[in-house]
Amino acid sequence: MQSSALLPGKRVLIAAGEPMIALDHAALLSQAGAEIVATCATVQGAVDCIHERPIDVAVVDYVLADGNSERLQT
Repeated sequence: MQSSALLPGKRVLIAAGEPMIALDHAALLSQAGAEIVATCATVQGAVDCIHERPIDVAVVDYVLADGNSERLQT
């Protein structure tokens, strides 16, 4: 099975406090066929994105630039 067929069309939000981590996640998920909706460094940015755009799944670090990501885990 080709890696590009694993996540075709899945809309992904990446919330990571470290930009390089977000870029690495985005590259891997894109190679698997996912559409990266946004990368956010803060909890508030991720919350705003969730309200503005449809997503299927989120990859979320626990510690983001403006605090822990507990608000995103509900």
